[in-house]
Amino acid sequence: MVEYADFQKSEGLSKNKRKKYLRDANALLKFADGRDLTPELLGEYKRNSLENHPENSAKSMIIALTSTLNLRVFFTKYCIRT
Repeated sequence: MVEYADFQKSEGLSKNKRKKYLRDANALLKFADGRDLTPELLGEYKRNSLENHPENSAKSMIIALTSTLNLRVFFTKYCIRT
């Protein structure tokens, strides 16, 4: 996650936004529990988040993870195994 934090900083994201994105990315990685990050896993994470968190919190977590190109670029570069 150090690489992701550095990546976010280089992209000019604010400190608060970087903290939130890191927190949300860590939650996803914990949920993934070593599994590859695939569209199916992200769908499972979305369903799980909506079932286990207040709706606004879950939506915020999902938006932070799926709407930022930065996260997709980072996970493609550093996390997705083939």
